[in-house]
Order: sequence, then C-alpha cells, then structure tokens
Amino acid sequence: MTVLEEDGRIIQLSLLQELAYGELDGSLTPRIHALDGFLRSAQIGARLSSCVRREMWEKWILLSALGAVTCLMRGLIGEVEESWPRSLGQLPADFKWISAGVC
Repeated sequence: MTVLEEDGRIIQLSLLQELAYGELDGSLTPRIHALDGFLRSAQIGARLSSCVRREMWEKWILLSALGAVTCLMRGLIGEVEESWPRSLGQLPADFKWISAGVC
C-alpha cells in the first residue's frame, strides 16, 4: 500500500519492502558480489540470498494468495485488511510454512 504525499514523494506503508537477489545455483560470483555491494550501499532493504529460487517461490505464493484474497473479497488489499485484520496477520507465517520445502 502506498500514499502519494503533497510534495510528490511516494510513501510505502507495507512492511513487505525487501529485495532478495542471488545466482540461481547459489554460487557467489564476482557479478553477484558487485551487485551486492551496489545494492547494500543504496540502503533499500536489499539482501543477498543463497537460495533465490526459494525467494522467488515465496514471492509468487504471496502475490497469488493476496490476489486470490482480493478477488474473493471483492476489494483492494487495504479494504480487505480493514475488515479482516486477524486473518491477514497470519498470512506471512502461512506462506513460510507452505514454502519451507522449496529449497
């Protein structure tokens, strides 16, 4: 969820603001070290992952589940969250459990 400030800044309100990256085979190549140095210096919540396939599956599970919830509830995620806070609060734990066997 985001908010557009009067001065044009976009403020992200979601806690899901993380960027994970890495080589598909988990290796630490010169290329990934260079990317890691660059992204860490940007201070944007980026982190190197040794299991980026798992990270991608977790992201897919999250997006598809949230998409399903918004479709079923016929509302934007903010509207759903207001009407269903306890269930949405449990989703991150559920996603971790579902994706535990991927990597």
